[in-house]
Amino acid sequence: MHRADVVLIGPLEPLLPRPVRVPLPLAVAITVILLCAGLVAAAMVTLRPTLSPSSLFPSLGGVLPLTMSGHDSRPDDVSVRVVSRPAGATVLLNHRELGHTPATVSVAREDLLVLHRDGFLDAFVPASGPSLDIPLWRAQPDVRRLRPPVPGVSITSADFLPDGRVALAVELPPNGERQAWAYDPTAARTDRLGGIDAPGAAPSGVAIAPNATHTAAIVHLDGLDGAAADQLTLDGPGGSRQPLSSIHVGERLLDASWSPQSDGVLAVSRRQIPGGTRFHLRFVGIDGQVRDIAELPGEPVTGSWVWAPEGGSVAFLVHSSTTSLVALDLTTGELRYLDDVGADALPSSGAIAPAAWEPSGDLLYAGPASRYQSSGSTGPVLFRVAPRRTDAHRVADVQPVWGPIVRDDGIVLTLARGDNDLLVLRPLDQDGRVLAEQRLGVQVSGAFAARWDLVHQQLLIVRGAPSGGVDVQLVRFGSADTPAAVPVAGRAEPLP
Repeated sequence: MHRADVVLIGPLEPLLPRPVRVPLPLAVAITVILLCAGLVAAAMVTLRPTLSPSSLFPSLGGVLPLTMSGHDSRPDDVSVRVVSRPAGATVLLNHRELGHTPATVSVAREDLLVLHRDGFLDAFVPASGPSLDIPLWRAQPDVRRLRPPVPGVSITSADFLPDGRVALAVELPPNGERQAWAYDPTAARTDRLGGIDAPGAAPSGVAIAPNATHTAAIVHLDGLDGAAADQLTLDGPGGSRQPLSSIHVGERLLDASWSPQSDGVLAVSRRQIPGGTRFHLRFVGIDGQVRDIAELPGEPVTGSWVWAPEGGSVAFLVHSSTTSLVALDLTTGELRYLDDVGADALPSSGAIAPAAWEPSGDLLYAGPASRYQSSGSTGPVLFRVAPRRTDAHRVADVQPVWGPIVRDDGIVLTLARGDNDLLVLRPLDQDGRVLAEQRLGVQVSGAFAARWDLVHQQLLIVRGAPSGGVDVQLVRFGSADTPAAVPVAGRAEPLP
């Protein structure tokens, strides 16, 4: 090629009626420029899913609306409005940033979104509705040790009330009188609940209904012959009543647990039979109706009741030669013996069953792995058992597991221990995969049990106390920007 060479173009009627002479170097340069432009256009089309106007031009980030997608548009994509409290959380999908809350994002149904904000635990939320209102949990929660109302009194059990208060059952010396109290974490005060209408008698057990307006009190009384003549008193706005008038002579009342609907209590009693002891379960309604449910040769563990949300079933621990987890259908009286759980994994008193009900009716629980693997066991693992079945199956390989709880969107929260006995929060997806391991900054040594209050972002840690009763720690994850009562973390509104 010589610099004097030319390229002759034309004539091309009617655009180019006369031939045009173009120097050969210029023609080559134009060809190269057109080829490079084509390659750049092809690259832009290929990389389009990872580019957005705000990433190419940062100065437009505060001007363009926060409506973005982390992938190509698909026919089943939906727009989801994501709001967090506090606002300003980064919305991520498959490690790609979609925007900052409040944001409207285009995602596929059931895509798992991650909300990240400094100072808060990452929130994992399925995109299961047109809007998501997510309260974020503080990474460093407020930890309080709950004390009895007066010195010298021991706490025997603790649980959450629907309004966010903590129901406490306490025992007073020297006669073992039981009283019901409620701790309000917002006002930081403890108030007495209920009473007893038995002059000269002290209640030996109390239970507070979820509606916090009814209480059940067990009074141990002995007749003239020394036989037990116990009473169960239900107290509420309509007054007090004693519906158990037909119990056997010598039958001793041991425990009472309210149903989630506050329409009655499951009462446990013990009576002697030829050759041994039997434990009887009745459902006592606030209307005075009494139904016999089941009989057991082993003793139900006080305070271990975990009710299904609709109140038709309850799971609890039974102590015989070992500590066992059972489930009871209150409608049919069907009792399912599910597994033996290690007693060393639970407090010596005030125990809470390590189980949680799923919306489907399945039961999740933490149980020992030693019988299911030959070696390498480092603590309890997670099992799931379907309704009306007893063949539990291990859920994935997460280990160890304590205090499982199921959110309304299917995400399972579990606890584990890290270095120096620091609690670790492990959220699991619906297939049992660990989504994250987040340290809570709470140190818990020894056997413990847990109760969750997802609505008010709270957790109770219960351990046996050296002086008797239980030691209770209240862990609060709510932030100052989050109202006291909020939807369940990660809960989504249903799709129309």
